[in-house]
Amino acid sequence: MRGARLYGHVFHVSGVSKNFTGRRTVSRRSSTCAGYVPRYFSSRRVAEGAAIMKRLIPLCLVFIGFALWWWIREGENNRPQFSGTIEAKDVSVASKIGGRTVSVEVEEGDVVKQGDILVQLDRESIEARLRETESELRRARERQRELENGSRPQEIEHANALLEAARQQWQLLKNGPREEDIRAARANTEAARAEVQLASITEKRQKELFASKNTTAENLDRAQKELSVANSRLRAAEAELEQLLAGFRQEDIQASYAQVLAASAALALTMEGPRQEQIAQAQADTARLASVLDRVRIDLQETRITAPSDGVVETSTLEPGDLLAPNQSAMTLILDKPLTVRIFVPESRLGDASIGREIELSVASFPDKRFQGRIVQTNRRAEFTPRNVQTPETRDDLVFGVKIEIDDPGHQLRPGMVADVFLPLVKQ
Repeated sequence: MRGARLYGHVFHVSGVSKNFTGRRTVSRRSSTCAGYVPRYFSSRRVAEGAAIMKRLIPLCLVFIGFALWWWIREGENNRPQFSGTIEAKDVSVASKIGGRTVSVEVEEGDVVKQGDILVQLDRESIEARLRETESELRRARERQRELENGSRPQEIEHANALLEAARQQWQLLKNGPREEDIRAARANTEAARAEVQLASITEKRQKELFASKNTTAENLDRAQKELSVANSRLRAAEAELEQLLAGFRQEDIQASYAQVLAASAALALTMEGPRQEQIAQAQADTARLASVLDRVRIDLQETRITAPSDGVVETSTLEPGDLLAPNQSAMTLILDKPLTVRIFVPESRLGDASIGREIELSVASFPDKRFQGRIVQTNRRAEFTPRNVQTPETRDDLVFGVKIEIDDPGHQLRPGMVADVFLPLVKQ
């Protein structure tokens, strides 16, 4: 009897034989062993296979995950990794003019924004200088407008009147005294003599009465005073008459004529208006005072020391009342931007450090986070370590400084932290 072995069980494919249950069965010779599957095999073996698959699937998933982790780890390890210290710009704020400190608005560690007031200095003296300069500038501008507008009609009329008066005086001196003036002077002289005679008689009478004690001393003094005044008038009248009879001196005539010439020149200048040189000088004075005013305003701004950019107050030793010298540092700020890290790349990796390339970096304080950055500068000159690098075996000791600007929108990084920089490889 021909039989076949399948999974360790023997069964016949022709004739009469017993199956796994002990029952007699008859199979045709044309039957094949492939088409015959016992019930015992189809139920138990399928269950065992399913149990095995349940145990194999988690193992397969673990293996796939481990392979993926290993692939990523190998990819990270294949990227060049360099270390550097994070740096930030620090700035010392000061005032150009200095002065006495009125108030300090911030303390060490305070976060400040651009334009925030840090220190207030005394500004009273500068405000007084500002008001004085503004007043001088207003006067200079008024003077400039006056010259640019020229002479007013009233000024021209006044100059004409002065000239006319000078001419009349000159004509009077030139023509000599009139007969009417001489007659009037003689009349004045005769009247003055009559007054003197009357005052003399009154004074003599008061003396006699005073001697006989028939009048008072006051009446006598009054009579003597009137006599003295009458004598003075007589002398003045006689001098005027004498001058008219003698005529005017040549020097007086020449002086009067000089006054006529001066008045005529003044009238011409008034009608012509200011010279261009005067206008230019007034304009220059106005511009100079405007420049002085600008400088005073700048000095006034310097009494407030403000933050030049966003940052943190690092050091501050200034107290209210302290005197701050010009350009003396008032406090030190650490600026938020830019944060940079400088690494040193060997010559063989310099091609991976092109300017503008995006990179990733990490710090120990945040090991699970990757910060973004970009290369902003690569040194043109190499540095040798050691300096006598000459052979191809030591050529990788030739390094180039690479500066990277870091994006830190969350303000998590601090200057002085050590950063690991992952420099991606250039695809060939």
